[in-house]
Amino acid sequence: MKRLRMIAIILAAVMALSFLTGCSLFKPTAVSITKKVMKNLETVKSVKGNIRADYEGPASVEGIEFNLALKADLKTETVRDSGVSHVEGSVGTELPIFGEISLPVESYIETRDDEAVVYASMDGENWMKLENNEENGQENAQETEKLPNYKVMLGILQKIVSGDIKAVLAEETEMKGEREVYRMDINVSGELIGEILRAADDMSGEGASIPEDLDFTGADADIVLYVYKDEMLPASVTVDCTALGNLLIKEKLSENGVSVSANKFVITLDDLEYNTIDELKIPEKVISSASDAPDSGLFEDVTGL
Repeated sequence: MKRLRMIAIILAAVMALSFLTGCSLFKPTAVSITKKVMKNLETVKSVKGNIRADYEGPASVEGIEFNLALKADLKTETVRDSGVSHVEGSVGTELPIFGEISLPVESYIETRDDEAVVYASMDGENWMKLENNEENGQENAQETEKLPNYKVMLGILQKIVSGDIKAVLAEETEMKGEREVYRMDINVSGELIGEILRAADDMSGEGASIPEDLDFTGADADIVLYVYKDEMLPASVTVDCTALGNLLIKEKLSENGVSVSANKFVITLDDLEYNTIDELKIPEKVISSASDAPDSGLFEDVTGL
């Protein structure tokens, strides 16, 4: 009996020391890591990182067939309290006759309780402004609630915790630069993607952006998520959304008589840093020089919503 009591005391002491030193006797799982990531995301005050997108596939317009290639390389930063986001980089494409074209892009997005203001430039000098609020019509009335659009990622994380989505944690940690990271491989079915997108999109209960009859069956997405071991926050995420891109891009472009089929559509958000920005403001020269943008879908084009 004394021996059992001594063993229990030793185990209790080891457990207490393991918690104090940040170690654990229990091996982390995809679910336990996801829970910590979700909790830590609530306290994030700022985030910055890089966004890369790579799209390639055949396309046709009025019987003219060609290969469409799009690439984006952007730096992004957001400060939660001020509601200001800044994106800067380049977007390139390859078209018949014209060859490769690369354009600089930059935008500021400021969100408030009932509106969002977007400033966008294609040259860093000439700026266009679009205010998006309830006075601009019901179509845009709920857009501000989706900026920045964390709802899709949070929806995926929540479904990992609930068991609706299976995430596979790699046996060994890896290194990103000088930091140790966990790797999680996630497959999300098209049906669940449709459910998550509609939940994030349908803020007014009308499903303005995604047609209700759009069938997401087969539009699966493979996601690779890296999580910093020390911060328990995302280090990078890569989404192979080729099938999803085929569905959504086809739906969008078919309205303009453009037919496309994606062979590759990969989006990567990496080099994420947290709480390193104290303040982010829209420069006064941007605000004062911006002209009102024409009603041509700029808000959707710039924000991706």
